[in-house]
Amino acid sequence: MKSFLFLFIFSLGLSVQGTSQQSIDQIFGTYSQDDDASYVKMDASMLSYFVKDGMKSKLKKLDVVIFNEGQLLSNETRTTLKKTARAQGFDQLINVKDKDAKVDIFSKDKDEYLESLFMMVNTPDRSILVRLKGRIFLEELKDFNFGGVEGTEQFSKLFK
Repeated sequence: MKSFLFLFIFSLGLSVQGTSQQSIDQIFGTYSQDDDASYVKMDASMLSYFVKDGMKSKLKKLDVVIFNEGQLLSNETRTTLKKTARAQGFDQLINVKDKDAKVDIFSKDKDEYLESLFMMVNTPDRSILVRLKGRIFLEELKDFNFGGVEGTEQFSKLFK
């Protein structure tokens, strides 16, 4: 009976841990429905316009959540998002803190390129989440021009 009780409690613990751990997709899905944010989603057909001729990178998906002015991600939320990214196989690529912004960029590698980037930006007046998927070469990030989509300018600033 004791072993049954132990197995039940252990199974319950694993179940709770599994459901509390969100994926990056779930995070963007949640925030895309948030009244305090705007959500921009672009697929490969739209993103092809932002890749210059001769670039090796091929973009498949861009998701951007732009929180309303005055809406900042708390340190607790940022920590949770970082843990989620790491649990999804992302490695921290950049962590920048200055007077204008706190920027954390996580990447998921595949062979000689990146297959996904996840970025959290806290500016003095709002937060922005960005996810970029595809075949992304790090040296080309500075050359992408996302047509003024807020938050994406951090790529050209950080990868000069």
